[in-house]
Amino acid sequence: IEEEAVFIALARWAAAEADRRGLLMTQENLRKVVDPLLHLVRFPVMSSGQIARLVAPSGLLRNSELVEIFTYVAFKEKGNHAKLPKIKYPVHPRKGTASKWDLVCNRSEVRLKGDNTIAEYSPT
Repeated sequence: IEEEAVFIALARWAAAEADRRGLLMTQENLRKVVDPLLHLVRFPVMSSGQIARLVAPSGLLRNSELVEIFTYVAFKEKGNHAKLPKIKYPVHPRKGTASKWDLVCNRSEVRLKGDNTIAEYSPT
């Protein structure tokens, strides 16, 4: 599964979850809803174009987080792997192919599952 698809599903789920909780659709409220799950998104494997087109405008990340991600990706895209900064997000692509992954993102749960469940979150 492509990380872009994971982020899009998570952003859609965050909006649905905020609505379910009766929260106004503000960037601050969406961030509160999605915060426990952001560390599972592998932003560093995305391209700078994907980050600029999808992640940055979403408002789900703080500016400092975007700078951290853009810096990492810029070094990676230039092939300067020796100087890659440390980053708090997973840096390796997910193993397996799209046909082996099940991404469930709805009002009641977020689940990424392959041979084993990798991440599961049910707000209650």
